[in-house]
Amino acid sequence: MEQQPSEFLRGCIESDGCRHRRIVGGRNYPAYSFTNHSEDILRLFVWACGLIGVRPRRANRVTISIARRTDVATLDSIVGDNRS
Repeated sequence: MEQQPSEFLRGCIESDGCRHRRIVGGRNYPAYSFTNHSEDILRLFVWACGLIGVRPRRANRVTISIARRTDVATLDSIVGDNRS
């Protein structure tokens, strides 16, 4: 995983995550969320994010959020932005 953090993150988002819209101050912003009940998996997800320069935040006990514009763009390039 240390050699392929992008593939690990892609798999995590595809299996237990999503790209969604957040509304902040009446404006729509894209964001990613990853949810898992395993603390070990959540730690690995955060660690892999760090390897590629993405800054995740803990939204709650089981969810990691990525919402900064540059971080969302990085994940879009890895996961693939499937907007129509």
